[in-house]
Amino acid sequence: MLLTIRLRMDRMKLNSSKSLIHSLGQFTRNYTQTEKRAADNKRRYAPGEGSIPPVLLSGVSKGACPLAHDFACKV
Repeated sequence: MLLTIRLRMDRMKLNSSKSLIHSLGQFTRNYTQTEKRAADNKRRYAPGEGSIPPVLLSGVSKGACPLAHDFACKV
């Protein structure tokens, strides 16, 4: 009887380990796919470096004096 219980517990551990490994593998695949998609979208839709004039960017850009407009819009 005790041996049967131990064998069942060992099988349960093995099944849960396999399930855990499968779940982790699936999570890793999904995460990798999502990261690749995000990088692809960033390359595809994000403007290139320096394509937006600094005046149109929100906030104060480096080296430029703040404009009165910058202070008036921020509450």
